[in-house]
Formats: sequence, C-alpha cells, structure tokens
Amino acid sequence: MLFPFDLWKALRWVILAYSLWLYNLFIKTNNTMDFKNIINRNTDHLSINDDFWFPGRWVGGITMILAPLLFLIGMLLRIQYHFFFPQQLQAFQDNPTLMITAYNFFIVGNIFLFPAILTLVRLNGKKKGQISLWGGMFVILGLFARTFQGGINHLAFQLVDLQGLDMATKTIADSYGAFNLIATLNGTIMFGWLILAIGSCLEHLVCLNLFALD
Repeated sequence: MLFPFDLWKALRWVILAYSLWLYNLFIKTNNTMDFKNIINRNTDHLSINDDFWFPGRWVGGITMILAPLLFLIGMLLRIQYHFFFPQQLQAFQDNPTLMITAYNFFIVGNIFLFPAILTLVRLNGKKKGQISLWGGMFVILGLFARTFQGGINHLAFQLVDLQGLDMATKTIADSYGAFNLIATLNGTIMFGWLILAIGSCLEHLVCLNLFALD
C-alpha cells in the first residue's frame, strides 16, 4: 500500500473540510453576490499594473550576474579533483570543507539560474518567442534535475561520514544508474542552452535592453 491507512483517513477529512468550505463560499453566498463579485470584492479599489512581470528587472538582472559567478566558483574550488563519484567521495574525506563549499556554491548558482533564465526568455521572446519558450523550458527542466541531484550528492557525502569511504563508495556504485524519472531530464538542459543561445543571437543587444524594462 502506497500510503498508510491513517494517512488516507486524514486525507478524506481534509477533502471533506475543503468541500464544505467551497460550498459555504460559492453556493451559500449565491443569494447575495455572484461568483465574479466574490473574486473581485477585495480588488475593485486596486489599480491594474500591466507592466508587472516576474521576476522583475532587478531580481532578474542580479541573478543573471550572480548565477554564472557562483557556478564558476563552485567548479574552480573542486577542479583539482576528478569529476567521477569515487574521486569526489575521496576528495570529501580528505577536504570536507572545500568540497561542501564547492557544491553549495554550485547548487545555489543553479537555483539562481531559474529567475535568470525567466528574465532571459522574456528578453529574447520579444522577437523570437517560440525559440526562447522552448529553450527556456528545456533549461529550467534541467535545472530542476540538477537540484534533485544536489540532494543526492549531499546524501553521498553524509554516507562517507556515517559509513566510511569504502562503504559509501560501494553503496553509490551499487545504486549508480538506478532509474528515476527526474534523471531523464538531465539531457534537456543541453538542448535548452543551445536553443537559448540561438535565440539570444537573434535578439541582439539583449543585455543592453535589460534595465530599459519597466
């Protein structure tokens, strides 16, 4: 059974409570106001900002600068070690502070790339919308996969502390290549970068236009 019985029981109560709340909100109030008034009753006095976009030019611009730098720092800190997991685990045992710092820089840069890519897609999409749409989507899927792998890397390093280097290496080797749906997204980022690069070349002066956005 996928979930314990108690969890299913609790879930049924949550669904029931949510259904009663929806009934009280939309059905019982139908005599006094329609659905449109319910939605708009607290927003009628607010002005509409057609220029709003996420994440905005400041967050987007800052992350476009910081994300590559964080990536570069993370890679340079561990460039002296081979990239495959036995050597990475050995490096963690020899210099745990360096490796943890390197991987943290890398994963934070990966997270910061999410708003940066959204900003780049918006800029490129002014003229080449479809190219940027697909490129950005592929890259973001790859970023999610890398974040998932960041958790796996963290667990692998903890195994070195808890079980020793030899046991941790054997555990990772035995489970290496195990199927996971998220892992299938790894390849999308390579296609995404290429498509985004094409879109950026077609949309000239993309960086100079960034802070001209409102």
